[in-house]
Amino acid sequence: MGRLVSSSAVALGLVVSACLGRTDGSNLGHNLGLTPLPTLSDWSDAVSSANALTYDGDDLDASAIDPTLRATLGNGYVASPIGSTEMFVAGVFNGEQTSDTPSHRASIPSPLNARITSGDAVGAALDLKGAAFYRYTSDATMVYYVHRARSSCMVMEVEPVMNASGEADGATTVTLQSDMTVESDDLVNIQLNTTTAPNGMDILVLTATTATAESGADDVVDVAVVTSYLEPGAATKLTFDGAERKTFLTAVRTGADSESPLEDALADFLAAAEVDSNELRTAHEEAWRELTGEAGIEIAGRHDVAVAVNSSYYYLLSSVREDVPHGLSPGGLASNGYNGHSFWDTETWMYPPLLGLFPDIGRSLLTYRVQRIPEAKLKALSYDPPYAGGSLGGQLEPRPAY
Repeated sequence: MGRLVSSSAVALGLVVSACLGRTDGSNLGHNLGLTPLPTLSDWSDAVSSANALTYDGDDLDASAIDPTLRATLGNGYVASPIGSTEMFVAGVFNGEQTSDTPSHRASIPSPLNARITSGDAVGAALDLKGAAFYRYTSDATMVYYVHRARSSCMVMEVEPVMNASGEADGATTVTLQSDMTVESDDLVNIQLNTTTAPNGMDILVLTATTATAESGADDVVDVAVVTSYLEPGAATKLTFDGAERKTFLTAVRTGADSESPLEDALADFLAAAEVDSNELRTAHEEAWRELTGEAGIEIAGRHDVAVAVNSSYYYLLSSVREDVPHGLSPGGLASNGYNGHSFWDTETWMYPPLLGLFPDIGRSLLTYRVQRIPEAKLKALSYDPPYAGGSLGGQLEPRPAY
């Protein structure tokens, strides 16, 4: 298991400044022209049209919910279940490419694992059209989303309860509990630094490498995470000055897609930090609308079926994107189910409904297979066709006995 190794935050800060230069203050947290987040009751029409799922109740402790039933957020590059200690990045696996001990998605600590602990829990909502998860307490509203347009970015926002006039109503101080754990069985050389970004923001920077490569000829993967400062495992008091929203950002990059994961993660973080929170979330929602357009399946008279269909499309699209050809696994990108491997299930069950409505996504799934033809040919020579593939595409799962 990889665990935290302390190192010099000062040295990291000097490297960051030298690589990227200083940035003027961002709009992050300024929230000019703040538009209040929707209330739980605002979702009634979306629920009726099967475009949102809501939960009314006070038991929102993620530990009390079966991990396989938690809502998940993703954009095809990075994904995580709500209330989970881990997130996954497309194409990043740990473990050898063998049938006996197959590789699996590498578990990366998730900074989005935070919640409001002050006030009474009221409920939650999953927006299937805007790809965001909302949590409601008597003190505050939280929204989490994984940005569709900024593929490396994850966002968490908190604002106090507002009244009908758009003014803060109730507590001006709320408690935000970070449940992030800085350890992983799949990562080694984990280092966590607290430092100041070139734009003056306090940030946490996590770097690590995967423990074991899939192939001896393949390198392990470097991982870099840059996130707004919240002390892992600790509670933070957030004080609001009237109608204000506090935004927490995370950017993650890996050696699977970057030659300089740390520099690129920081650059992505700083670019997102320059954007007002309203504009940041609007750009995410517009990217989802551009992706889905008028595509979809309308079902009348069976709300339960409509919910199942719309939810299925939401989870499929949360796990794939046209510019990240890493296949699609049972359980999606936010899950390590079946070790995150691509099976024949992809082409049999998931590819057909995506191809008809989202041809660019369909092309991405085919690209994953085409790029791994050499591995498939090598396996074919053994007269034992591969059952499942990871990042390299070779045989990874024990074949089932029929």
